[in-house]
Amino acid sequence: MTYLYRNDLLESKDYVAPLAPGEERVEALQQYHFSPKFGYTGGSEATTDAVNIRICANAEAACVESNSANNCLEHNFGPLLSINLARYAHTAHWQSGDTTLNWPIIKDSNTGLAYISTAQLGNGESYQGALLVAPPPAGGWIQGTFGLLRGTPETLEPFYIPHKCKFTCKLGLTRDTRAPAGAKFMLGTMQGSEITYFPPVTIDSTSKIEAYEVDLSQFAGKKVYFIFRVESGGPWQQGSTAWIEPIITQET
Repeated sequence: MTYLYRNDLLESKDYVAPLAPGEERVEALQQYHFSPKFGYTGGSEATTDAVNIRICANAEAACVESNSANNCLEHNFGPLLSINLARYAHTAHWQSGDTTLNWPIIKDSNTGLAYISTAQLGNGESYQGALLVAPPPAGGWIQGTFGLLRGTPETLEPFYIPHKCKFTCKLGLTRDTRAPAGAKFMLGTMQGSEITYFPPVTIDSTSKIEAYEVDLSQFAGKKVYFIFRVESGGPWQQGSTAWIEPIITQET
């Protein structure tokens, strides 16, 4: 039996007659017709009506195989999700220690800073629209919790994560940074009140830029807040960390 799933829900089953070794056949699920009418017209980048179709051969394990891990094939149809999280920094919930911060968090704040600007790095590269974040001057941490403002009154709601998504970003320090111990970058997720952080990335040189990627497939079909956290290993004299093009993308 071959099973067809639409957004993880079983939609159809069909029988496939036995195949001889090396034999190939093209067949169709006779009881299922897919005729999507996508309503997405270029609205919010944080929404999508893409449909995930997954087809699994030998779904009931009636045929003994040496390897059944390659029996399923999936594909996303329709407009795919693309979220630049830097565009949601002004509505994020920012904290430093026990203090709640108001955007934009200015440079003379003793609780750190966060704002959108051009990131000028020590290696000579510059990136517009980067999220610049620095921990408190005395050292410590600062973080922002990202979501969507919805409702009346407005509340911060989580992002819905569809199938086959990933987070990508470039990380670095601005060229004016004076922080001997460097900074630790941490991406986190929050579901309900539970926060989980992915392994951190430490950067201690203004000439270093690091590509960062996280597979988000474990969150498919779930609602998630994203957390950007920066920690310093000691006093932070000046400059900032740079989150460059922090984007969630969905693949076909």
